[in-house]
Amino acid sequence: MKYSRDIPAVRLWAIGLFFLPLLIGAPRPAHGADDADVTIVMDRLGFEAWQVVDYEGGAVGRIGRNPTLTLEVGQRYHFDTSNLDVGFFPLELRNSHGHSLLSQVTGSGVYATNNAVHASIDDDGIAFTLTDEMGVELVLYRNRYYPRMTGTIRVTGIDEEYLEEVEEELEAEQPQEDPENGETD
Repeated sequence: MKYSRDIPAVRLWAIGLFFLPLLIGAPRPAHGADDADVTIVMDRLGFEAWQVVDYEGGAVGRIGRNPTLTLEVGQRYHFDTSNLDVGFFPLELRNSHGHSLLSQVTGSGVYATNNAVHASIDDDGIAFTLTDEMGVELVLYRNRYYPRMTGTIRVTGIDEEYLEEVEEELEAEQPQEDPENGETD
């Protein structure tokens, strides 16, 4: 497309100023793996276990086979699976019912679109900010296809008031027994 002489140079200059930040990559809030407080570098031991080979930014467990990890609410974590074929070894973070909270299989999960979690899921891993809400549910990391590749997650730092609210909600959902006839709702 040739520039028309009827568009003054000033207009082109103004248009250029408008698009310049887009072209040079204007600063955006970081919510990927690069801004993680802690990176957990994952590998595998055949089809039998996850192997945590390194921690960057602080250890949250031991190095080794399916270690128990202790994660803290408010921290941003990156489970680095960049040296694995996620077609065969996809990582999922799950709750006690087996539901996926974040998953490399589908790039989704209960918290994949949660604004506070800021999940980033791709072939190189899963990055997320651990919130109180997610922390109450998160109990394990697992390979979707090989159940022996499973490790436990403990969460610390959950707000006590939030925990009390969750416990009250759970109690309210429980069937109540009628003291007169011994039946439940």
